[in-house]
Amino acid sequence: MDTLDLDLDELGVYFILICLAWKNGSGGVSGNSAVLKKTLQACAANFHGHTYNRIVPKLLHRYFQLGEDNIWYQKRVVLELQKARKLSAKQAQNVNKRWARYKDFNGLANTTVIPNAYHHTHNKKDTSSTNSDSENGAGPPQAVGEKETKSMASPELAASLHRKGWA
Repeated sequence: MDTLDLDLDELGVYFILICLAWKNGSGGVSGNSAVLKKTLQACAANFHGHTYNRIVPKLLHRYFQLGEDNIWYQKRVVLELQKARKLSAKQAQNVNKRWARYKDFNGLANTTVIPNAYHHTHNKKDTSSTNSDSENGAGPPQAVGEKETKSMASPELAASLHRKGWA
């Protein structure tokens, strides 16, 4: 539905309701007027009973649907939350697939994925630098298929890999 006919107060409260519906995680806001009023008063200055009574019921009936569980749901927020959850699950599946290859590395398969940018940014030796390659962490490119262990990993992880002979 279009919001062009809303005045600034109504538009502000509508935006806060959308944010609350998203933050709630269900795409809805409480159907309990006292709870909703208190929540909105915490978000907006000078939001008293008269303002609540003038704005909120009109917005809820126009843009939200009351569920059987006494929650006012905003259809678009519900759909966007579902889309975000689906994308998040897909990304988690991709990470798990990618890290399944590295289970041998001392249970590090659940570590946050950090891409190795060495081969993309250090193809040529930097001759303008005053630091040697060993000082700045750069080294010669490795052979094709050889695993890069000088990544952006933490020093503790690098030390652990080195102790095990993997670095």
